[in-house]
Amino acid sequence: MKKIFFSAKILIIVCLILAGIQVFSGSTAGSFFFLDPLRLIFVLLGAVGLTLMGFSFPEINAAFKHALGRSGEPGKGALDRSIYFWEAAARNFYLMGVLMTIISFATLIKSLPGSIQEFWMTLAICCITTVYGLILASLSAIAGLRVNNKLHGPGQSQQEIQGEPTQPAHNRAIEKISGALLFIATLGWVILGADALMVFIYWPSLLVVAGGAILFVLCIGNGADGLSTTLGFAFSGVIGVLFGLVQMFHGGASIKGIAEGMTFTLFSCVFAMVGMMLGGVHRQDHTYKTGNPRENITISRIAWYGFPVVALMLLFYFFLLTIIPMVKAG
Repeated sequence: MKKIFFSAKILIIVCLILAGIQVFSGSTAGSFFFLDPLRLIFVLLGAVGLTLMGFSFPEINAAFKHALGRSGEPGKGALDRSIYFWEAAARNFYLMGVLMTIISFATLIKSLPGSIQEFWMTLAICCITTVYGLILASLSAIAGLRVNNKLHGPGQSQQEIQGEPTQPAHNRAIEKISGALLFIATLGWVILGADALMVFIYWPSLLVVAGGAILFVLCIGNGADGLSTTLGFAFSGVIGVLFGLVQMFHGGASIKGIAEGMTFTLFSCVFAMVGMMLGGVHRQDHTYKTGNPRENITISRIAWYGFPVVALMLLFYFFLLTIIPMVKAG
């Protein structure tokens, strides 16, 4: 049976390699069109920063050991924390990929290319970070499944699962500070490097999203666990999206009105996602690990995974609104 599973893994890997070669070689933009090192580095560094804000170095080390099949920290709780670490890593890669795509498309809307071909090429470059994020998220999910199989699958070592150890006290100040600095520096590097600071600081969206999130946290309270912060930015982001859509529909008679509505909507998504990352994600990671009410994490997962999907759907809708007139004019 093990030989069959090993052969299946080899076959899947070979198929993926062949599919990648086919995609790269079939691109009219060249064999390395899908390889964008700077955007890949953005996804990597941003996700690493978010992960450091929520996990300590010993926890990260144990998670890698468990995923690689080595003997890490024993105990069911340690394996459970490693499983959650890999879920959080997958979430962070996914969020960073979508975030960069939305930022790139929003700046594209502010300065539309002159030709359809240039627009298509720029849009493809915008979307490639989502692909990177999903690939890295899939790899993290596979690592988490390996640890989960070690915890719940047949043939696991009962000695390693039993004997729940006390989680050692660890001051996470270094990880939190370094992670926050890395995340902010990565985001700032992209914005300043693209000369898009004035485009990115879109005050109407920022005021609606940040103000709504602060009001939500003040009304609900208990922002220390990250739940109200996450939901506050998610709800205010939805409100910002609705404001932007209303503005866009109201200005439907003019291209400028439509563009301003699109910009308001897209940057509402951007600010909501950045707010969730900086204010809620790492706090809920710590809350989950310390054993506080874990049912709250289910509500947050809807915001983490659902809100970016809504943002991508809006991006696709705006793409259609933009490309159809360009095709008719061409």
